[in-house]
Amino acid sequence: MIPREGWPEDEAVRARAQAVWVEPQGDRRQELVVIGVGLDAEAVRRGLEAALLTDSELALGPKGWARFGPRGA
Repeated sequence: MIPREGWPEDEAVRARAQAVWVEPQGDRRQELVVIGVGLDAEAVRRGLEAALLTDSELALGPKGWARFGPRGA
């Protein structure tokens, strides 16, 4: 986590970070960037979203997740 004194000086950037700041973790944001030539952005998005756990799967916890194999298997 970058301490606030190390944040960019741009006020808009600082405001976006502050808007999602939660102590003690910080901004708690993750980003995934996919770069490529001729990518079908919507297909990539659908594939990534299909890999997410549902609420009921999330509720199973690590022991429940251990029994999951690859999706589609």
